[in-house]
Amino acid sequence: MFRVYANASINLSASAARNPTDGIFESGNGMRNCSAPITKLECRSEKKGIEGVVGVRLQMGGNGPFVLLPEEPLHRRAWVLQESVLSPRRIDFASTQLYWECRTSLHTEGYPKSDDGESFLTSSGRKLHRLAARKMESNPDIVRYFRTARDPMSWWYPMLYDSYRDRGITMDHDILPALAGVAEEVARRTGYHYKAGLWLEDLHRGLLWQPSYSSKKTEDEFCPSWSWASFKTPSRDRRLDLDSYAEGHRATILDVDIKVDGDNDFGRVKSGAIKLECSVKALSDWKEPLLPIYNEHGGDFESMRMSTRYLHSDDSVAYVPPPVGRILCTTDIRPGHVDACHADMIERRAICAQIACFKTPDRRATRNPGGEKIEHWGLIVYGLILEPIDGTGQKYRRIGIVEIAKEDGLADGWETREVVIV
Repeated sequence: MFRVYANASINLSASAARNPTDGIFESGNGMRNCSAPITKLECRSEKKGIEGVVGVRLQMGGNGPFVLLPEEPLHRRAWVLQESVLSPRRIDFASTQLYWECRTSLHTEGYPKSDDGESFLTSSGRKLHRLAARKMESNPDIVRYFRTARDPMSWWYPMLYDSYRDRGITMDHDILPALAGVAEEVARRTGYHYKAGLWLEDLHRGLLWQPSYSSKKTEDEFCPSWSWASFKTPSRDRRLDLDSYAEGHRATILDVDIKVDGDNDFGRVKSGAIKLECSVKALSDWKEPLLPIYNEHGGDFESMRMSTRYLHSDDSVAYVPPPVGRILCTTDIRPGHVDACHADMIERRAICAQIACFKTPDRRATRNPGGEKIEHWGLIVYGLILEPIDGTGQKYRRIGIVEIAKEDGLADGWETREVVIV
């Protein structure tokens, strides 16, 4: 179906429609009165010899009665994202005005002559299609913001985490198929190989997704636990500091075995297993007084991140950094009682498996305002928390993320062995 949108001349979107019976024109008139002038003022210029009427109305964007395009009912649906990304031209019939977007310009009914910005949506195809297709190197550095994306992978991660995963979908087994068209386009532009929502050439970064808040597993029993598609949407990501890889502590990928349901490599999967050689350590090896710190719930401010250690004191007041000399663990499904979490991990025979080390700007000494060259970097080792699913201790399922500040020395001296994650 995505090829229909990609090859169409124009896509007309009933963005304000709540269901198939609302109608494109009726739903598009729902709040149009809000954009009408509140009052009119007669104006004239004797010097210019002109006269006319100026209408005064509410500001079309920002706060107020207006619904921004990403919040319209149609754009809250996961299936619709690939329509928006792949259509070369689109007219949105929104609740207060019309929107036009194509590969070269964007306009609104309220400001028809304005062509500001990159897109009305959190992510759209306009930015993607302006990025040159080229074979990319493995494990690239990326930028985390959609508007500053300089390559397809820098575009992919903000699209996935900030837009697609924040939309709803009815059937859990459609989470991957609903994104298949977009994934195929990114694969064409990068030469990368798609593996159940992750990219083989950037698998280390791809494995380190995590819901910002405690989420629920999908009912799709075939989706592997290491894929973000194994959790229900909508579910925004914690967005760990994974822009730039650092040397060392990187797991070796021995095999990725994916069986798809049908002949579409970008669609639903029947099974998936990853075999890694990596540094591992049982959570039972951590004893008092240096037990791991466990995140309890989530959110941008409530949830601790190891990267906040490297903020300048003027910038870190809103965040709680983990204590020095402790590792930080965040389970995908947050614990009901965080005090009992470590005992639960020991009972489940959970282990930590190092995946990769990433650089984060070290601003503790100087703030390094935006635009200045970063002189100092902190190093954080990220890994997966795994739970064994058989008696051999070789097959595991993913249950969380571990973050370790390399300067603490807590990531050294671990056992190296092979693990299979399903």
